Amino acid sequence: MGTFRISSDLIERAMQSQPVRDSLASRARTIASRADSLGASEDVEINARVVEGTRPKGRPYANVESDNVGQEWGSRYTERRRILGRAAGL
Repeated sequence: MGTFRISSDLIERAMQSQPVRDSLASRARTIASRADSLGASEDVEINARVVEGTRPKGRPYANVESDNVGQEWGSRYTERRRILGRAAGL
């Protein structure tokens, strides 16, 4: 049986392809929508948004961010709710 090798160039092109970027963005939008729903059900303003980009070595990303950090980690004034973590299933 022969050996099959995948070049690093092929991997790089695959991870930078539009279908991969679209899939990352779709998953991030799903998480952001779920986070907004969880926040609304708990009377917490979450303002989830998707931020897309490319890391320095070429790997794409789509992150879900919020301007309400206190609800995720808790603080002296805010109860910890972990809405982003729960929306992502973590």
